[in-house]
Amino acid sequence: EMLSRSLLPLRGHSIPRRNNHVATNTEEFIFGIHPVRSAIVAGRRQCTTLYLEQRGGKKIDEIVKMAEERGIPVERKDKNQLAHLLPAAGNVHQGVVLKASPLPNPELLHLDKKPDAKPCLWVALDQVTDVFNLGNIARSSMFYGVSGLIMGSQCAPLSPAVAKSSAGAIEFIPSFRTKDLTTFLQRSRKNHWKVIGTSVTDPRSVPCSNIKATGPTILVLGSEGSGLSNEIVNECDAVTRIDSIITKDPQWEQVVDSLNVGVATGVLLHQILGK
Repeated sequence: EMLSRSLLPLRGHSIPRRNNHVATNTEEFIFGIHPVRSAIVAGRRQCTTLYLEQRGGKKIDEIVKMAEERGIPVERKDKNQLAHLLPAAGNVHQGVVLKASPLPNPELLHLDKKPDAKPCLWVALDQVTDVFNLGNIARSSMFYGVSGLIMGSQCAPLSPAVAKSSAGAIEFIPSFRTKDLTTFLQRSRKNHWKVIGTSVTDPRSVPCSNIKATGPTILVLGSEGSGLSNEIVNECDAVTRIDSIITKDPQWEQVVDSLNVGVATGVLLHQILGK
């Protein structure tokens, strides 16, 4: 079913050398106001501890209230101690960090045949390894009511960085992995799913303004560098592209000749799902 838009997320002391608050293999630290709030609201993770800066604020107070209502322990720390919890320097925690289990990302072999032919769109990703692009894709997919995400074996994992770049949207949208995206598409097509690929070089490619999701549909997006593999393109019922509106002047083509996959997803979803 389409995801409800009501689920969208709302918009120092010395540090001890040894850190006892570490994530295990079955836990990780989600950081940032929107990702933490979304993780608590969605309820798809096992939340262990909520860490906060000593100072508060309206949005932080709302998160504390939600955590307390769900029995999640709350601990106060200073800004540097919160930063020390995170694995990479430069992660902006906004005064809140949540220790929790990883987001479920089970394997899916195919999409089942739908009992009706109503429009329904899933997004499949082939070799999208950049966590920021993956987060942007999740955010756009949530905004446009995409039913779920399918990630090939070489895609980036659903890390806290993905949660942050998606502004928490990844917490709500169903996300699955497949070991073999080509086989997944083959099986889904047998169940009457239409597969739309993206390519600027395939001779079948048409402008995205000519493509609409009129029934069960899978939109497949590839990496920025190599795009979709030939195997994936061969499984597509249609192929589309985003045309630039700037004059085809060589000097411009050297500057901007394409969109990154995160931005392109929003454009394609707007066209394919638009009325």
